[in-house]
Amino acid sequence: SFLNVTRSVMGNHDTYAPSGTTPYYNYFGAAAGPNPGGYYSYDIGENWHVIALNAQCSQAGGCGTTSPQTTWLQADLAANTKKCVIAVWHQPRWTSGRHSDDSTSAAWWNLLYQYKVDIVANGHNHNYERFNLIDPSEQAAADGIREFIVGTGGAPADGYSYADHPLDPNEAVRNQTGVYGILKLTLGDNYY
Repeated sequence: SFLNVTRSVMGNHDTYAPSGTTPYYNYFGAAAGPNPGGYYSYDIGENWHVIALNAQCSQAGGCGTTSPQTTWLQADLAANTKKCVIAVWHQPRWTSGRHSDDSTSAAWWNLLYQYKVDIVANGHNHNYERFNLIDPSEQAAADGIREFIVGTGGAPADGYSYADHPLDPNEAVRNQTGVYGILKLTLGDNYY
């Protein structure tokens, strides 16, 4: 019932055999971005630009510094005229969740930080995490990016023992209870 107002990013489960990515693109249609690739951007209101990236690198022509997707990302950031930017993809660069930090998006973080992106939102881990403002090395930075991990949208808690794993440096909060939920952001002229 919400398909007409939904935009998507490809996750690892969207690539599994036997059908591969076909059901994903068939279901979401144009809201999944171009096929192949699955990365795209759009604007919300007067001040916000959203970048949807595909961390399933084999489906997107790669994710490294010279990949088509990263080259596109740099051009998209350079062309952006909005004050505020959100970038979203599936596997988080930084996390204290069951699936550890994923260096696949390191080149993206460098560009996003260079262009002063405000928010990165990911999923993959079946929990909620929020980081303080951080740079591409996960160090505190007044001009850094706020990262959210919101893997609470339908999969059950993954049984990971968070009590045995401390928060990452500069991680502000982590939900350890495996509750379902979404991240709702109110986007203002120059705030969220």
